[in-house]
Amino acid sequence: MNQQNISAVTGIVSSSTSRRRFLGVAAAAAATVLLGACAGIPTSKNVHRYSDKLEVRENKNQAIHAVGPQEDAPPEAIIEGFIHAGVDSADNYAVARQFLTSDFKGKWNPTTTTRVYRNTAQVSADESSSGVYRARFQQTTLVSEQGLTSSFAETLETFDFKLRQIEGQWRIEACPDGLWLDSVEFDRVFSPYRLYFYNSMYTHAVPDIRWFAHRDGQLGILLQTVMGGPASYLKEVTASTLVEGMSLERAEVSDRDAKIHINGPVLNAVTRARLRQQVGYVLSNFSSVNKFELTYNGSVVGEDAPTGFQEAPMSPEISKRVVGLEDGKLVIREDYLSQQPETTGTESVTDASDPAINYDGTALACLGDTGRSLYFFSGGKGQYLVKNKKMTAPSFDSFGWLWVAESDGAVRAYNAASTNEKERSKGIEIPVSWRSGMTFSSLRISHDGARVVVVGTRDGTAAVVMSGVVRDSSGTPKGFTEPVRVTSSITPRTAVWAGEQNLVVVNDKTGESEVTTLSGEETKFDRLDGVKSVSAAGNTSNMLAHRSDGSCYVLEERGWNRLNTSTREMSFAG
Repeated sequence: MNQQNISAVTGIVSSSTSRRRFLGVAAAAAATVLLGACAGIPTSKNVHRYSDKLEVRENKNQAIHAVGPQEDAPPEAIIEGFIHAGVDSADNYAVARQFLTSDFKGKWNPTTTTRVYRNTAQVSADESSSGVYRARFQQTTLVSEQGLTSSFAETLETFDFKLRQIEGQWRIEACPDGLWLDSVEFDRVFSPYRLYFYNSMYTHAVPDIRWFAHRDGQLGILLQTVMGGPASYLKEVTASTLVEGMSLERAEVSDRDAKIHINGPVLNAVTRARLRQQVGYVLSNFSSVNKFELTYNGSVVGEDAPTGFQEAPMSPEISKRVVGLEDGKLVIREDYLSQQPETTGTESVTDASDPAINYDGTALACLGDTGRSLYFFSGGKGQYLVKNKKMTAPSFDSFGWLWVAESDGAVRAYNAASTNEKERSKGIEIPVSWRSGMTFSSLRISHDGARVVVVGTRDGTAAVVMSGVVRDSSGTPKGFTEPVRVTSSITPRTAVWAGEQNLVVVNDKTGESEVTTLSGEETKFDRLDGVKSVSAAGNTSNMLAHRSDGSCYVLEERGWNRLNTSTREMSFAG
């Protein structure tokens, strides 16, 4: 199954920050148990600081020089030198090609696959075949030509290299395409890049993170990758204006400007504006670029927005309004520091918990009866939606649907604004083809509405799993796409979105919590005993937690500080 990696953000928000190694063997092994053939998203160990925006590490653009073949080197040393020369991409891997015969230099393609391995390669002669040597690697990760990654439990892989002597010097005349990099080398030369597509309604940008080594023409590589389409789990849930059939004639960055020339089919004014916007998304990977010129079929695509065009933000703003509980009733506060509730109009709920509010503040929900009843409130009026079923904390998506997962694993969504009585009061069950034997303890939809993150458990193994949300033209959810595992250094119990590229993972049994980015960077927070869940308003800058006793905490620099408030279980929209 194809695997997707996703991108990074940077600001110290915790007392313990780490970027885990790209290779997560234990995590990958757990993913195999939980999801069968689905691989885990790898991680990396470098220390990263947090802010609201991802900064691609452009310091990696600095050249890393490899050493060419040494005179009279034996075959084993030639193979080892060739493997390590994969860190140097200058002039289309010119140093690595020095290890190849003249005939083979132009045939070898270094960009098809990158194989990441642990420890060192073991090279030995194949005694049954003259000139053939075998290199064995403890392989953990594959990176495709499109920047998609697959991780798995460590496996021993063997590759054949055929050598012959040319004027007394051994050279490689045949070997597989692609690169081999150990985990340290990989971290030195590869970076995550943010590609963006649109959700099906063209209202939000949806991130799709790919890993690439820096090479000449990086902007062109990224644009061509977008034209090739999104990762498999996003194919049914996203749209694009950069598509196959277009030709990229020019893509270059000079000083602080970029110029892009694209040819393709005739586009209307709105689609041309979306094209310019999507190209701008790609250019956000290059912090040095201040402006760009896009030419399509020889005509400049201007910045002016035509009638009918709607901007699709990469990081939409989310209200700081919170919902909480007081005396068994739902209350709304303008923000978590507000001393007086803005709204109190709901009836009391027995054993109320897990309050939720929609994005425009017009609808509320909560659980009752020790998590076995689901209540919905709008205009001060409430109704039962579910009785006598244990379920996850409710949450709203940006299309107005209310989501829960029930104890038997069934996922249901309710639309209180629908004219369809079933959608409104009984909800619709969402098909999840990969759920077999798995129960969910947490379920949240991203603000773009295109992705869902769940914490699923199968055979006692829990993992954070992301999938695409398939919708029809009206926004009605129809199912989930194939799953992608997101790594976490703690055993997950719940996971919520903190922006479009970050998840907050919580273990309520140990008091542990952390932010994990979709590129595998993890930042642990101080332990909070009794923590039940965490909520975030659009990014990691506004984060609340509450304990099992209902008390609320705000994340400030290096830990959780208790709020002096009578409102329990305060949560942001979503």
